[in-house]
Amino acid sequence: MMNLYSEPDVFTFAIHWVTPDNVERDEIKKIFQLVSPLIDTQQFMKTECTDQSKTTFILRGFISYYGKHYMSYFYSEKHDYWVHLNDSKVTKIGNFEDVIEK
Repeated sequence: MMNLYSEPDVFTFAIHWVTPDNVERDEIKKIFQLVSPLIDTQQFMKTECTDQSKTTFILRGFISYYGKHYMSYFYSEKHDYWVHLNDSKVTKIGNFEDVIEK
């Protein structure tokens, strides 16, 4: 387990496949079913902080590369829904479960 010495303002992480062009859609879906829109770093990092509000982060968005295309999904707090951005358009998705289904 890694040590977290101070609570960051922003927490980022990456999920990477060695051969991204050969990843099956179901495999990607399984990974995102493990990801929550609320990420508590205390679940996988040691920290001396006892205030969960300082160690819990809201997933705001992610960028994916699938089928030789970059796509991104971002959460709009103002509108309370996720959007999908691809090469040509922006589409309203809905909640995080709807994003996983995409």
